[in-house]
Amino acid sequence: MDAELQGLRHRLLVLATASTSLSGSPEIEDVLAATIRLARDVFVADGYALWRSDDDGPWRMAQSFGLSEAFAARVIALNNERPVTAEVEFSDPLIFEDVSAAPLVADLSEAYRQEGIASMIVFPIRIGGRRSGTLVFYFRDPRQFPALDVEVGAALASVVSAAISNAELYRQQRVAREAADYARRQASFLAEAGTALSASLDYQQTLSAVATLAVPTFADWCAVDIVGDRGALQRLAVAHVDPAKVAYAKTLEEQYPADPNATGGVHQVIRTGQPVMMARIPAALLEAAARDETHRRILRELGLTSYICVPLLAHGKAFGAITFVSAESGREYTDADLTFAREIAARASLAVENARAYARAGDANRLKDEFLATLSHELRTPLNAVLGYARMLRQGHLSLEKTTPALEVIERNATALKQIIEDVLDVSRIVAGKLRLNVESVDLTATLRDAIATVTPAADAKGIRIESVIDQGAASLSGDPDRLQQIIWNLLSNAIKFTARGGKVQVRLARVHSHVEVVVSDTGQGIGPNLLPYVFERFRQGDGTFSREHGGLGLGLSIARQLAELHGGTVEAASEGVGHGSVFTLKLPLMIVRRRAEGANLMVHPGTDRQVSTMDGAPRLDGVRVLAVDDEADSLNLLRSVLESVGAEVATASSGQAALEALPQVRPDVLLADVGMPEMDGLQLIRAVRHLDEPWHSLPAAALTAYARSQDRVTSLASGFHMHLAKPIDPLELIVAVASLVARRANTR
Repeated sequence: MDAELQGLRHRLLVLATASTSLSGSPEIEDVLAATIRLARDVFVADGYALWRSDDDGPWRMAQSFGLSEAFAARVIALNNERPVTAEVEFSDPLIFEDVSAAPLVADLSEAYRQEGIASMIVFPIRIGGRRSGTLVFYFRDPRQFPALDVEVGAALASVVSAAISNAELYRQQRVAREAADYARRQASFLAEAGTALSASLDYQQTLSAVATLAVPTFADWCAVDIVGDRGALQRLAVAHVDPAKVAYAKTLEEQYPADPNATGGVHQVIRTGQPVMMARIPAALLEAAARDETHRRILRELGLTSYICVPLLAHGKAFGAITFVSAESGREYTDADLTFAREIAARASLAVENARAYARAGDANRLKDEFLATLSHELRTPLNAVLGYARMLRQGHLSLEKTTPALEVIERNATALKQIIEDVLDVSRIVAGKLRLNVESVDLTATLRDAIATVTPAADAKGIRIESVIDQGAASLSGDPDRLQQIIWNLLSNAIKFTARGGKVQVRLARVHSHVEVVVSDTGQGIGPNLLPYVFERFRQGDGTFSREHGGLGLGLSIARQLAELHGGTVEAASEGVGHGSVFTLKLPLMIVRRRAEGANLMVHPGTDRQVSTMDGAPRLDGVRVLAVDDEADSLNLLRSVLESVGAEVATASSGQAALEALPQVRPDVLLADVGMPEMDGLQLIRAVRHLDEPWHSLPAAALTAYARSQDRVTSLASGFHMHLAKPIDPLELIVAVASLVARRANTR
């Protein structure tokens, strides 16, 4: 009896001491580990286990002693297979003196047998009024459990329940404090970033400032990439707390540039407009990304652990990306971090768009002011001669022999004024989509000679020699003869204007495969590389100062390009630089025209035997299959009516996806697509078509759209369209454009 009392006294003393130590421990893992140690002190058993179930989830063995891992795995698997109704809720201990004969755990009897367990006693651990765990003692020999053992075990379970409750409460409070602290840091960072983003309209400077702010508050590394004017990716900024590492990273980027086709990289983020996050970067991924052994060693030394890359978006399109990487800090990003990173990117995107809009507005104002100043100069200069000589003639201050030269000066300057007005009106009509072509058969050889004859006096005045090389086999075209002559005249006038006295201008006309080329080259001052990409923009001039050598409004080349594109052609400029002359190449689609005896025209597409009637200037399109794509039903009906009136077979689709699905059934000869469509716009559609196999890869296509800016035209052609037709388009121009595209396809077969 004394031994029992002494044992009880020891148990109670251990429980009392443990109650204080367990309740005072703030960490849940420490409490769980201490529970098993305490259980071994107050209860002699062959095995101990603390089972837990968090938020009604699956049961798991949180801590154990004397039990195999295989036993835990078997019990967990069997418990997970149990139906929910099989869960037993109990508040008093469960005693199993013979587990093999206990119906309540019959489905677990095989697991107990393999582990050699004969008896056990289970004490519930209740937290927050519900059972969220059990403390179990296992015995390999059958035994009976005296009341004293049951009471001691129950007391221990109560102490453990209280300790776990305290630890979980502490963890909740710590999580709440960390969340509040994290929110404060985020708010502080966003405030600083907002200040940096609004401090300057130089978006490169502001984005670099944001990258610097992100380190080390949110990342160990931060990089900003922007898509440049030519579509190439430019690294705008790299930030790290160690400047030496920043220089090292830049060198590394030069030696091992990012793979544009890599999965999960910055190129994918910009390509898709969707963010990418890796909570933990797998070591195998870094190994696979290494280009060579040196690269592999560098990646290991960097110790990259976690990664977020978010796009910079403007009007739904990605124009760059911000990358956040954790390394030496060991931080692992979470979904909350991804949300925060997207907020940073959204604010940065808005700042960039505002800065670019301000820059565009500034450029527009500058160009407008330069244009108005130039227009005033170009109008006043000839007007000065007209008014001066007119007043002298009216007042009788000129002798008879000087009257004729004076009238010639008045006529010449009045003609110059008329040309200036026509150029301005042409630009206005083109921008408004109101320029109309009077389409007919055109002998381009005669047109070229007329244009040369027109500019010859100006060339002779400067001692410039004009040479012409004309391929007599170059066929006639279908187009507007006046506008075609205007294109060539503009190119020749431009060449003569910028060629010094005694220079040479050469004009070459030749048939090249499915098109006709007119090449105008000169020995003039050439075009600098900074101006060459913009030489066809309206009002763009190499020298916009008051002291500029050459006059003009900067409209001639822009008008030439617009008119060429209305004919289904292109104009390109090339130059080796200032002082090396320039070359302008006009390409027009070839359509051979011959006359029938009854007076109607016949247009024969090269490479085919098809004859197409062109009554009243409108070519026939009999048998030509056209797929028209537009989300506006009225526009589709108009296209169908116009093209079917000249014999075309027209199929329609109201979306880009529907058009892709219709291609195999319709098998069109020509694709007409609107650019501004929801979900898949026209640019995405044509890119998808160009990625298909033949015959769709080279399918002639035109963008028929209300987006009529010069950059819209460039984007359409760069995306894969052969033409850019601005709405509203004249029905005759539409028919001619489709006929040109059909001819293009016939000549490429």
